[in-house]
Amino acid sequence: MNNKFDILEVARRLGLNIVRNKALCPIHNDHRPSMTFRNGMYFKCWACSASGDAIDLVRMVRNCSFAEAVDWIEGNSIDRCAYTSVATMPQSKPVNLNRFEYLFDNPIITKEAADFLFNQRGLDKNVISDLRISSNHTHIAIPYFDMDGHTLISIQWRYLGCDPSVPRFVFTKGCQPSIYNLPLLSTLKPDDDLYISEGSSDCWALLSDGHKAIAIPSATSLKSCINKHIDAIARHPSIYIFPDDDLPGEALFMELKRKFPHIVKLCLPTGCKDYSDFYSQTRGR
Repeated sequence: MNNKFDILEVARRLGLNIVRNKALCPIHNDHRPSMTFRNGMYFKCWACSASGDAIDLVRMVRNCSFAEAVDWIEGNSIDRCAYTSVATMPQSKPVNLNRFEYLFDNPIITKEAADFLFNQRGLDKNVISDLRISSNHTHIAIPYFDMDGHTLISIQWRYLGCDPSVPRFVFTKGCQPSIYNLPLLSTLKPDDDLYISEGSSDCWALLSDGHKAIAIPSATSLKSCINKHIDAIARHPSIYIFPDDDLPGEALFMELKRKFPHIVKLCLPTGCKDYSDFYSQTRGR
């Protein structure tokens, strides 16, 4: 069964940069290409002695079972590149997002993700479907598309577990922060109200509440992701924001105010830390 999988194709999907059938070994902290491939079916690391076929490679890199490795290879599970040891490999070039596109062509919502999105947050299933959000048992995969609605420009992950050592939000290694839900800007009418939120989860809540919304991934990423789209945003006469009830939220509003003087600040009720919290408390359930 294992031999039907092309080891080179699987290795590249795992993020390995293969040159002349050699690559940095993702199983140990490799600094010089020690992993070799032969016959299109097998690999061996001459430094740490790891060896096997395509399924063995996936099991070792992703720390998963045989069945989970087969599912991943066959495209039945979500890729978590940012959380495997591949993410620690030096990368001189931005990640090739083309290899991730299949993950969002047929999104998967696991029971863990469904519980978080629909039971805990009360989000609109059509909104989640339209945004092409996918998931596995531990993370939600959040695709960022360009204004054309088709070009994948970044991927963010939302951790569903309780381990404090795992970041709650993180971008795939090599990806840059961008405005979330950019395709909306190409469909808005000039007199439509536009809402800007801090973070994708607040954006989901705003969209579920019937608002037209985009999101800045975080207050600290504003400058790096908004300059390219200032004109597309500024042409809307009615722009609103519900800033998070904290200092970074207020800082985000002030920075947006400098770029868009006509933006209107809307205040959340006492006890609501952000719009996602407000939505889940009032309309989501």
